[in-house]
Amino acid sequence: MICNKTFIQRTGVTSQLHWHASNKHGKVYRGAKAKNSEKQAVSDRAQPTISQFLKKPQVYPAKSSRKKALDQAIANMVVKDLMPLRCVEGQGFRDVISMLDNRYVLPSRKTLTCNLLPALFEKKKKEIYDKLSLAQSVSLTTDLWTSFTTSSFLALTAHFWDLKKESLEVATLDCYRFKGSHTGEAIAKELGSTMEEFKISNKTLAVTTDNGSNILKGVRLTRIAQISCFAHMLHLAVTDAWKSIDGVNELRNKVVGIVSHTKRSANAKDSLEECQRLI
Repeated sequence: MICNKTFIQRTGVTSQLHWHASNKHGKVYRGAKAKNSEKQAVSDRAQPTISQFLKKPQVYPAKSSRKKALDQAIANMVVKDLMPLRCVEGQGFRDVISMLDNRYVLPSRKTLTCNLLPALFEKKKKEIYDKLSLAQSVSLTTDLWTSFTTSSFLALTAHFWDLKKESLEVATLDCYRFKGSHTGEAIAKELGSTMEEFKISNKTLAVTTDNGSNILKGVRLTRIAQISCFAHMLHLAVTDAWKSIDGVNELRNKVVGIVSHTKRSANAKDSLEECQRLI
């Protein structure tokens, strides 16, 4: 209560009340007006205007069909192009995605690793399982090798006729780390486990392998016919032929020596490139 002045206002206009407050109680009026302006400024900063709201892109909801479809496309790209998982964190890639569709927010590396890729793996695995269940017969190829980091891997690939597409299909059933000794028994156990997982043990006609004694024994223990890889046998034949032809093996050793030397010496590599330009 500032004063006892009474106003009778029959309309919605408050100009008479404002005039009285500014002329009779100027100090209080100006203080109240300044305080109200400050509150209004804070409110304006916190709440965007309609034009600002319309200009700001509204991202797709996490459960929207568009967001899910784009996430799936990103996961497919990583798998098909063997992209590193950190690609979704690169600023350049994010800028490109924002330019293409600024409403789409890329999944994090954790989401890609823990959610999208495992879900894609299970989806593709079921697709292969369903196709194999309709196939009348299956042929397999397998190989066991050791990487440069001395880690061993065993891969198993299925070849079968797709009745729906009426075409030959190829699918990698598994490629896993092979630990322990590379014995025939261990190989047979892994091969049998994968075939049982996909329910193809009774419809597998043959397994194509190289001529390693351990892999031959492993296939033999599964009681499935073994076929030697033609490409591997051709490689062995060519290698043996080189050794029996005069001069070829000597030439090969010289080429190997040049390659080894240029890999160890930058000056030798520069000299070799200069010689190649002169030829």
